[in-house]
Amino acid sequence: MDAFIQNEQLNNTFSKRILEKNELLFRQGDLIGDGYIINSGEIMLERNNIKIEKLGKREAFGIFNLFLKTKYDFSLRMQ
Repeated sequence: MDAFIQNEQLNNTFSKRILEKNELLFRQGDLIGDGYIINSGEIMLERNNIKIEKLGKREAFGIFNLFLKTKYDFSLRMQ
């Protein structure tokens, strides 16, 4: 139950973003912006147009990079 409550609290902390199929969330080389938690669907991590890893529901990414002023070294695309 604690994990569920924490997950709900995190979800309420972040703004929501709805993506269409094949829409890019961000491109390789973009400045790091927000952290994300996937509520539904799947997102493909791509580097140099090569599919690297698929992320799904309840997975988070970018959260620990929020304080870095660097660029993403991968792209994320809605599947």
